[in-house]
Amino acid sequence: MDSQPLILAFLATAASVSILRPLAKALGWVDKPGGRKHHVKITPIIGGPAMMLGLFAGGVGLLVGYEGTVLAACLMFTVGLFDDRFDLSARFKLLTQIGAACALVFMDGLVVRDLGNLLGLGPLPLGAFAVPLTLLAIVGFLNAINMADGADGVAGTIGLTIAGSLLLVAELAGQTPPPALELLAVCLLAFLLYNFPFRERRKAKLFMGDSGALMVGTVLAASALTLVTKAPGNGQPIPAMLIAALLAPPVFDCLLLMGRRLSKGRSPMSPDRDHLHHIFERAGLGKRSTALAIGAYLTLNAALALLCWQLHFPEFALTAQFLGAFALQARFMLHAWQSAKWIKGKLGDSPAPPSTTDNVVELDRSVGS
Repeated sequence: MDSQPLILAFLATAASVSILRPLAKALGWVDKPGGRKHHVKITPIIGGPAMMLGLFAGGVGLLVGYEGTVLAACLMFTVGLFDDRFDLSARFKLLTQIGAACALVFMDGLVVRDLGNLLGLGPLPLGAFAVPLTLLAIVGFLNAINMADGADGVAGTIGLTIAGSLLLVAELAGQTPPPALELLAVCLLAFLLYNFPFRERRKAKLFMGDSGALMVGTVLAASALTLVTKAPGNGQPIPAMLIAALLAPPVFDCLLLMGRRLSKGRSPMSPDRDHLHHIFERAGLGKRSTALAIGAYLTLNAALALLCWQLHFPEFALTAQFLGAFALQARFMLHAWQSAKWIKGKLGDSPAPPSTTDNVVELDRSVGS
């Protein structure tokens, strides 16, 4: 993609913040302190609208061949926008997420039909399970990204890291990157200028909200599926397990928390404080350090997967890396207090970070929150 649409998308996202901020309070798109939320001032939830305006300024609405992606992103953005204002029911949000997934599958033809040589025993075709499993994967990923939006800079960092890794995969494979992915990356950069805690005591000037998290998740999911199912030009095929490994950490976070809640006899959608970012905060890391630690974890995970791929290891090596990452994250998260204590011990007697009242810890903004 030429640089002009990317520049327009970045500038439009940044400029939209100034335009939308005074309107947010009047329209009710704000996050107020209280309840499970520990931030100390009313904060506009305009990250999603700002990034959506940036995407359209960059030309995402004119993309040819990606009509399902545009429709799904618009649907998720709209549902998230109303959920930020009116708290829609979990059932309704789940149904709309299924609808968005159907747009990607049936309009853009983004269906994973073969998982590749996962076990070293030959290709593993999905047959009749291809469509339902793809739909399930899309809906699961949307909720994983949505649930990650619980601390300053975290969801934006996760989205930008995954987008960057997918763009790198496309470059290494000789594929043309999905245009919406490039636009999303620059919109996330502009958003993080206002949301990332560049200083520990800096308060976020705006939140992403469900509108932003669901839209970002949709574009990332569509882009990942595009890289697996389509090889534009002379690009080489990309293993499905490679893409799964790149997207895995927030999905692991979601699945492990649901499993933990079920084991305690609670609803899998009930809120708690055992997300990955909560563990880092409990260990004494500040807002900036927490966001950077999660970004570093995703970067390391992506680097290992890319290394296996570029060194032409057997494809089942990616499966081993995927399962190893899951095992490590499970050990870390399912023993949250011990993990936090271990990190705190590694930090030594460093001064305590600023009070967590400066942090955004709204929990589990998923379909069931």
